[in-house]
Amino acid sequence: MPRAVRLLPLFVLALALTSVRGSASDSDPAVEGSAMVDYSKPATFKVGSWVRYLTVVKGESGAYQEYYTTLIIGGEEELWGEPGFWIETLTEDVGDFPKTLASMVSYQAFGDSLAVKRPGWFLRKHIREFDAQGEPVEMIQRRDANEMKIRAANRRRLEDNPNRPSAEFDTLGVDTVNVPYGSYRGVRVRETNRLVDESAKADSTIEVHRLEVRTRSMSDDVPITHLVREAITDVIEIKSWRTGFSSGARTRLVERASGVTRVVGYGVGDYPATVVPKRVRMKSLLPNGR
Repeated sequence: MPRAVRLLPLFVLALALTSVRGSASDSDPAVEGSAMVDYSKPATFKVGSWVRYLTVVKGESGAYQEYYTTLIIGGEEELWGEPGFWIETLTEDVGDFPKTLASMVSYQAFGDSLAVKRPGWFLRKHIREFDAQGEPVEMIQRRDANEMKIRAANRRRLEDNPNRPSAEFDTLGVDTVNVPYGSYRGVRVRETNRLVDESAKADSTIEVHRLEVRTRSMSDDVPITHLVREAITDVIEIKSWRTGFSSGARTRLVERASGVTRVVGYGVGDYPATVVPKRVRMKSLLPNGR
């Protein structure tokens, strides 16, 4: 379910990797909205549907982020006989220029259990840059050939790959959540991610340990994502030792951060797409619209 590709993970992990591998970029990336779509249920949105979120992230180190994310269903298209939808994502950091990108996603993603963990597998096209005239550059999404073979041969084995750790999901029951935009009742879900990234530096071995916990409050009233509120905690620690002497390992806390994403609005038609290809912009595959 919703996994805003930027949000807290990249913000905090960058702090850890900066101390290990050099400086991180000052420019925050745009959110990939296709990863926030709820693929576990049938698509009920229509062309022109939109949803908007405010995210606030704070770290004990003093780091702070605040930004808005708007997802727009900008059109539909059939590619090689496969129907799909274009989703445009607008990321607005406070005090920075807005960033916009777009992705075409196959409708086959809905109902496929892998779409929750591997939403990128269902991307068919993307727009990430513009040409010299300022026009969007449309690219076919390509996947690694070996990844395709693995998926076709045995989808479950890939999930057990130690290099691609799977998240742990727990359903916490049904509850009512209140946000400034309104009161919603729905299921609460907790997602736990654990990651260990090991690297060598000179004569030392360094491990970055990360524990990320996301608690989501869901409601079918919210279009596209069904996400009402998401609370996130992210803890980053670095463990280091002289190579060959792991018994003398030292662990230090790099950052402990928390963030909250809340829905601040949704509707149909209020946010026209601006990056989705003009030939399909705000157009539906169905005669009377979806």
